[in-house]
Amino acid sequence: MKSGRNFMLNLQSEFEEKLNTAKTNYLKSLNEKHTLLGILKDLMFKTDDLKDENLVNAFQEAYGYIHKLSGSSAMFGFSELGQTSNKLELLLKDFIKNDYSSDKEVICENFEILLNEIEKAIKKD
Repeated sequence: MKSGRNFMLNLQSEFEEKLNTAKTNYLKSLNEKHTLLGILKDLMFKTDDLKDENLVNAFQEAYGYIHKLSGSSAMFGFSELGQTSNKLELLLKDFIKNDYSSDKEVICENFEILLNEIEKAIKKD
């Protein structure tokens, strides 16, 4: 009976260790994503020609990062970050779908909110 209990305790310990390692790696990637999304946001919102090829690529790249962030953040205990990411993901999806004609200011505001949430998540842990 003890060996079964020890096995389960070891298994749980290994799982927690792997989860902590994954969370540490996730936080490192958040730092990188924060930097990259900040650069993309600046590029997107300092350019007037919303159909510029580089800008279109930046929107699509940002959408991809935010989509992944939206899906992964809750798994590591960052539910606010997940909700904020999801909101911006949907706004960007509509923006891209509507040929870049949605309200750029609303998206910019939500980008700022997301960047702040990423900072909070990084500082939290």
